[in-house]
Amino acid sequence: MPNDRLRQVEKNLSRLREQLAGKEDTLVTIAPEERIRIKQQINDLKAEMRPFEEEYWQILARQAVTGAIAEAKSSTFQQQRLEEQRSSLEAEWNLRMEKLRGLRNALAIETAAATVFQLRKQIEAEDAELTQLSNRLEQPEQIPSHERLHLTSELSPDLTPEIVIAELVEQSERLQTNQQYPPEVLEWLQKIYAEVSKPGEPAAAKLKGTLSLLPPFVGLSYEAELDTETFLKRHFPTFRKWAGALAKKA
Repeated sequence: MPNDRLRQVEKNLSRLREQLAGKEDTLVTIAPEERIRIKQQINDLKAEMRPFEEEYWQILARQAVTGAIAEAKSSTFQQQRLEEQRSSLEAEWNLRMEKLRGLRNALAIETAAATVFQLRKQIEAEDAELTQLSNRLEQPEQIPSHERLHLTSELSPDLTPEIVIAELVEQSERLQTNQQYPPEVLEWLQKIYAEVSKPGEPAAAKLKGTLSLLPPFVGLSYEAELDTETFLKRHFPTFRKWAGALAKKA
C-alpha cells in the first residue's frame, strides 16, 4: 500500500536525519585528525537518504494525481446524486399536484357537509406538502452532509492552496536569480515559478504540478550539496508544512 510505504519512508528519513545531526554535532567537537572519518560518515548518510527523499516526493506526487482523479469522480458522483434527488422531488410534486386537482374536483361537486370538511382538510395538507416541495426545488442543490464524499481532511487556515501558492510565487521569483546556487538549481526554481504562475489555473492544480517537480529537485540538491529539507524549510516553509500535512492525510 502506498500509504504504508510513505509512513515507512518517513520513519527511515527521520532516523537518518537524527544520525546526520549527531554526526554534524560531533564534527564540531572532534579532534582534527578524526574529521575526515566523520565527514565520510556524513556523506555516507546523505547518500543513504537520497533514494528515500526521492521516493517520499514521488509518493506525494502520485497521491496528488490520485486525489485529483478521485475528486473528479466524486464531483461526477455528486452531480448524478443531485440530479436523482431533483428528479425524485419533481416526480413527487407532480403526483401530489395530480392528487390535489382530484380533491378540488371532488370538493366542487360534493354536498355532504362531513365529506366537504374532510376534503378541505386533505386539500390543506396537500397544499402544505406542495409548498415544502416547491421550496426544496427552488433551493440551491446540495448533497446532505452525511452523504458527501470527504476525500480530504480540512487543513489549517494558513495552509490553503492560495496561501501556499502565494509563497511559491514570491520565493521562486526571488531565488531564481540568486547566484549562490548552481545553474541547475536556478533552472529548477524557474520551472517552479513557471508552474505556479500559470494564469487561470486553480491553486490546487498548481500545487499538484509543483509536487511533480520535487523528485528531480532532490537529485539536483544532492549533486549541489544542498540539504533538501533545510532548503525547503528555509525558503518555502509554508509549502513544506502543507506537504507534511498532505503526507499525514495520505
